[in-house]
Amino acid sequence: MSIGGVGITTDDFSRYGLGNNFAAAEGQNLQAEIDKTERFQDALERAQQGECPETLMNACKEFETYFINMLFKEMRKTVERKKNSLVPRSFAEDYFQENLDEQYSKQMTEAGGIGLAKFLYAQLSGQFSQRPASPFAPKNEE
Repeated sequence: MSIGGVGITTDDFSRYGLGNNFAAAEGQNLQAEIDKTERFQDALERAQQGECPETLMNACKEFETYFINMLFKEMRKTVERKKNSLVPRSFAEDYFQENLDEQYSKQMTEAGGIGLAKFLYAQLSGQFSQRPASPFAPKNEE
């Protein structure tokens, strides 16, 4: 069975002792990541055609949300999991933690985020080319 349309099969997971449920869940995660990337690319293409500046800003916000969510995932990997805890962590807890992090990421972006969406929007919409020169740029002396 192919997972995520990228040539990964459940056999690739079972080779390492991981079950089909894990493979299916990882396949869904992979497909969701691919879908997010494709939506961002589609929005960029529409914005390049000059359809709507809101479309570009929405795509930039979606990218910032994705970026913040990846930061959360990487930060959570640094927290040591106790192997002999009273209540062991489960797949369900991980699933809900990922969804909670995604909601936090969306709320952070809507509240102003880390500035990545505004920066991307300015760069992709060509506003950087309209900015005055940097005071630190070398001056043309004639």
